[in-house]
Amino acid sequence: RTHSKFVMVNYTVHERAYALPLLHAARYPSSEVCGVLLTDKASINSEKINITNAVPLFHHWTTLSPMLEVALQQVDLYAASKDLAIAGLYVANETTGDKVLNEHTIKTMEAISKHNENAIVFLVDNDNIDLHQNKESALLPFVKINNSWQRSKSAFTEGSDFELSNVDTYAKVRGLISNGQYKQIADFDAHLEDVSLDWLSNSGVNGL
Repeated sequence: RTHSKFVMVNYTVHERAYALPLLHAARYPSSEVCGVLLTDKASINSEKINITNAVPLFHHWTTLSPMLEVALQQVDLYAASKDLAIAGLYVANETTGDKVLNEHTIKTMEAISKHNENAIVFLVDNDNIDLHQNKESALLPFVKINNSWQRSKSAFTEGSDFELSNVDTYAKVRGLISNGQYKQIADFDAHLEDVSLDWLSNSGVNGL
């Protein structure tokens, strides 16, 4: 896409960054969930951005809260230790068919965009969370163009600004969901109830 400096920006999304948002949404199917996308710190302001990882935050998320700031501070520290930086948010709305960014998502992105003008939002398509629509992405990217958030059409298809690092990503995610790996997902909300949960790295998810 073209941002304010008229530079074309392309995003490569790695398996883990694609899978974790969908596993998080599958773990809490009747809730609005959100998390953070991470990128290589070195690519944050470049023309080629690698979205390499994701960190699940909330499944009780309906408004902005002080806990969001606490969670983002912890993600910042974790990311810095891995030479990563926050690249944006992923969100799954509570109801199926809802493919619009809500107000608190947009407000959160305003804060993130101050540090990263190429920040993006992935909205989970609840109707295709298990990727049964074989060639349709279950993550719908939104980018900021002329001060408004717009959905990137035809993402993850040839010629798009968004590409997958591995052509087998959809098949792999389908396998993870069908064998119940979403049950291993821990987010910040769950961590508040059980501090032993590994919400930052989610190393308990097998196959990623």
